[in-house]
Amino acid sequence: EPAYTEFVLSPVVSDLSEAEVAVSESGVLSFTAEGSVYPVCKGKVSKVIEENGLYTVEIAHTSTFTSVITGLKNAYSAQGTAVAANIPVGYSDGQNEVKVSMYDNGVLLNCFTLNDEVPVWKS
Repeated sequence: EPAYTEFVLSPVVSDLSEAEVAVSESGVLSFTAEGSVYPVCKGKVSKVIEENGLYTVEIAHTSTFTSVITGLKNAYSAQGTAVAANIPVGYSDGQNEVKVSMYDNGVLLNCFTLNDEVPVWKS
């Protein structure tokens, strides 16, 4: 099974999006803008949770490497669905902050930086 650092990460918003994606010191990507939201890399949807009209989508990339997307107005993929980095998993109406977090064995990862909206592992 590949280590999380072997995955090439993809942007969580489209090239056409006007979203300004930020990354916190703890490693959480965030933005508030209307548009489609994409997974950081391929995987399988492990959970979809709806709470107060907003969706959280958890994606398993390996048995230990996961990502969680919160603040979605719509979730496009059901639990168990395979996802790809170039196909959106949800939609943001721009009314709520969308956050994307990546975990290895449940530990929040902050070992990446943003390069023109694209998350890149720090070497």
